[in-house]
Amino acid sequence: MKYLFNITLVLALASLSAYSQQVQSVSDIKCGFNAQYNVDELDFYKEKNNETQGQFYSTTDSSDCVQHYVIPVVFHVFADNAKAKVPIEQLQSALDVINRDMNGLNIDYDDVDPFFLDRRGKLNITFALAAIDPEGNPTNGATFHPNNAGFGNYQDYDDSVKAYAWDNYKYMNIYIMNDLYNNGVTNNSGIAWYPNTNMSRNNLARIVFNYVYLGNKGSSFADENFQSVFTHEVGHWLNLAHTFEGGCDGKNDEVDDTPPTLQSAGCGPGTSSCGHPVNGDNYMDYTACYSMFTQGQVERMLKALTTHPTRNSLWKVSNLKETGTYDHYIPNVPSSQFSADKEIIREGESIQYADISCGNPNKWEWTFEGGTPAASTQKNPNILYSTPGNYMVTLVATNDDGSSEESTMQIRVVSKTESSIGESKENLDLFVYPNPTSDRVEIRNLEYSSYDVSIFDNLGNVVLSGTVTNGNSVVSLESLYTGVYHLRVTSSNGVYYSKVIKK
Repeated sequence: MKYLFNITLVLALASLSAYSQQVQSVSDIKCGFNAQYNVDELDFYKEKNNETQGQFYSTTDSSDCVQHYVIPVVFHVFADNAKAKVPIEQLQSALDVINRDMNGLNIDYDDVDPFFLDRRGKLNITFALAAIDPEGNPTNGATFHPNNAGFGNYQDYDDSVKAYAWDNYKYMNIYIMNDLYNNGVTNNSGIAWYPNTNMSRNNLARIVFNYVYLGNKGSSFADENFQSVFTHEVGHWLNLAHTFEGGCDGKNDEVDDTPPTLQSAGCGPGTSSCGHPVNGDNYMDYTACYSMFTQGQVERMLKALTTHPTRNSLWKVSNLKETGTYDHYIPNVPSSQFSADKEIIREGESIQYADISCGNPNKWEWTFEGGTPAASTQKNPNILYSTPGNYMVTLVATNDDGSSEESTMQIRVVSKTESSIGESKENLDLFVYPNPTSDRVEIRNLEYSSYDVSIFDNLGNVVLSGTVTNGNSVVSLESLYTGVYHLRVTSSNGVYYSKVIKK
């Protein structure tokens, strides 16, 4: 198991007089690491996420799925005269900043380096102050306490952290103080920990942040860019690493669309680092131009939200009702979708189905015409087909908001004497190319006098057909929509099937 690091963002201001200024320099941002901190459980939810990945046929494009996530938040504020020093309006302004940044609502979202415009990504998420505390009493989402320090340390302050914590599986706990490490230094900005079961189980999961950089009201003097340092820390809380992790030659941040870079390489079009354009606008770098996450980073945050046990309990509808944050939630009845590892098989073989529905369903109703079993309530059932024929598969997915419409797919079971998809008899060894294709496919190695060609859609409907009397054949696909189709070639020598992708 790998180790993740204790992430600390330090604003090394030149002197105490700098506290009256409204602008900070990128050169003031520094970061310290400790490899023994925070066991990395990424492998756990990587494995869970990969359970349904692979060369699967799908009922629809799951990229259209948009789930709204709401995260209940509690701030624990430590300062002299805490309610006046860090008023609730300041705490709300901090949430407004991360809600703006995470959802791509910042005014400079469209002003990033043109090289990275198509890589931008955003979550559909709301961080909301809790309205009900763990005892069921009304709350404004904040607790206020006398001045305290040191909660940014890893283990020495565990008992103190737990004494103030609210259930980590129900609330995102944020600790606000001025001296994060109890060392007399009051210009550290923040520290966050990655998802970690042991920490959450012991009510130690947290972000610790300095109120002089928090939001844009009360005691904060952070300029607009430095307000997004809080977004940077929330990114860590959702399992994002620094984009400059490892420099030019390291593992980077395990996100494919954030190029390796050196720390604080700069902003603006044409800026390069490690031999290629640098994503200086990224919230997970240290720059003066914070304005975007990439699609890969959003995917990584979504994996943490949906597959890690310390995060996937927070946004469930039942928890939103218990914490008084349901009013922020936009209900999302599932859109049932599923994939299959094969659509054409031989009799006696099985098909592995996988739910990929929008809306995070918690109940599934499958029916399998011609299959064994004929119905299932499992999320990802495996179904045996014993008799040749064309059969329909249906799925209705349900979550706390309601049930989806029925999603369907047709599969084909062929006899053992007939070739299945992607295979052919020895004397019917065809070659179909280009594939994927934008307009046509060519079928080669046809040396017999006559053969029939048919193309089917995913519901088994014939969309193109014809007979060729000799030689190779070119089949035009210009009349077809983009998608996955199935080619069948039949002759006296056998039957050949192949998947064809029209792009």
